[in-house]
Amino acid sequence: MFWREIKIEKARKWLKRAVALNKDYGDAWAHYYKFELEFGDTEAQKSVFKKCKDAQPTHGELWCSISKVVENWKKKPEEILLKACDLITIS
Repeated sequence: MFWREIKIEKARKWLKRAVALNKDYGDAWAHYYKFELEFGDTEAQKSVFKKCKDAQPTHGELWCSISKVVENWKKKPEEILLKACDLITIS
């Protein structure tokens, strides 16, 4: 909601909370990274990317829809993160 309304700092705060509460939830990481790609600087993008890589998420509807595909089963979390970001649309 905050993202759609372009309330940048509130959206960032909520996304940070989401990944802090459940580091294993890949969908939150994907949304957070997509948000930083749109509104953040290079440092913020690198930070989210690295933290996701370190967290090694494995859950989430979007995340699993990508990671469970046969050709993706050996992909690293950072590769799945990039694929998930491509599928996210905010309207």
